[in-house]
Amino acid sequence: MTAPSAATPAGSGDQSAEARAQFVVIVAWIVYILVAMACVWVLLTELRTVVGFRAFAYGVFFAALPVPVLVVGLALVDRRRPPPTQLVLVVLVWGSCIATLLALKLNEFAVGHISPDLNRDLRGAIFVAPWVEEAAKASILFAIAWWQRRRIVTPLGGALYGAIAGVGFAFTENVVYYSGVFQETVMVKGDRSLALDAVRDLFWWRGVAAPFVHPVFTLVTGLGIGLALRQRNVGARILAPVAGYLGAVVLHTGYNTLAAYATDRQLSAVYVGILLPLLMAAIVVLALVRRHDRRVLAARLDDYVVTGWLRPWQADAIATGRGRRDVMRSAGQYGPFGRQHARAWLSSGVDLGAIRDRIVRGVASDEDLDTERALLDVVRGVLPEHRAAARPITQSADVATHIATS
Repeated sequence: MTAPSAATPAGSGDQSAEARAQFVVIVAWIVYILVAMACVWVLLTELRTVVGFRAFAYGVFFAALPVPVLVVGLALVDRRRPPPTQLVLVVLVWGSCIATLLALKLNEFAVGHISPDLNRDLRGAIFVAPWVEEAAKASILFAIAWWQRRRIVTPLGGALYGAIAGVGFAFTENVVYYSGVFQETVMVKGDRSLALDAVRDLFWWRGVAAPFVHPVFTLVTGLGIGLALRQRNVGARILAPVAGYLGAVVLHTGYNTLAAYATDRQLSAVYVGILLPLLMAAIVVLALVRRHDRRVLAARLDDYVVTGWLRPWQADAIATGRGRRDVMRSAGQYGPFGRQHARAWLSSGVDLGAIRDRIVRGVASDEDLDTERALLDVVRGVLPEHRAAARPITQSADVATHIATS
């Protein structure tokens, strides 16, 4: 029997595990893309057979108009840790394709099992759709929390991903509404210009006045999931997402009830008296959650300052708006390269604070502990490659000078 070769790399086991993890990620991406394409094909087939190509094209055009505005606006809410573009696309596609098709089929099934004494449309809109649609939209958030927990490190992150899923869902729902109105008007009045006017009228309500409705609903569920990930108590970890989901269902049910029973004249009063306050409440909640996350970040980075792992200027540069502006201003004179590394350094600091908060709360994993050490090296500039990358960021402003000389 021959002895094992001494030349076997010590890290071969780690490399093998990393290769397996990459393979799993690739397979997951392939499966997700195939499922999304299948859902798109089913939705397109069913919709185009009902409304025709012209009505469908108008529906897609008008439904797409508010999407970039909403997504960019949501991404800017958390400028310290903006959601990755890749994950934004995943959540958007889920909401617009997979969640929509799931909700459509489950709604059709469930409506048929409710008392026939009630109007079919009202049964679906009030008693079925809120439960089914909010579950379908939120399922991607639970998946992210389970497999990519580091992506939702704060309640604000969970709320933003939930709102983005709602944007995607509202897009496809609006395609159905706009194309349906166009086709119906053409069939009744035989005039495409009148049909286009009808679509514009509906767009002013769904696309301009109230494009935030679905995002606000799912935002509540996402906020509950984000809160749950910070809790050590099992009961709180269960109660928070359940409460968020139920809150989304209640809001959705109330909106559908108002939309079903309100007349055209009453809709204005509903909008001013209910929907606008709902939007204002969502904005206030996001502002309060963001301010709380900012304070938590500052406190957790201060832990490293107290123990000597970080210097006060480093924590200040990451946790405060003034400090971040100083870093980015200094980086700007070195062009895109400098700004890119400045953002990477700041993002590492935010991730470090979030992981420290998980450690303090007792919900950190072994992987979090390893990541903490790596992020500390990046923020402190311990590794030569990170020091070399950070040096162009740091030549003029006070914060930049500190980074350069640390």
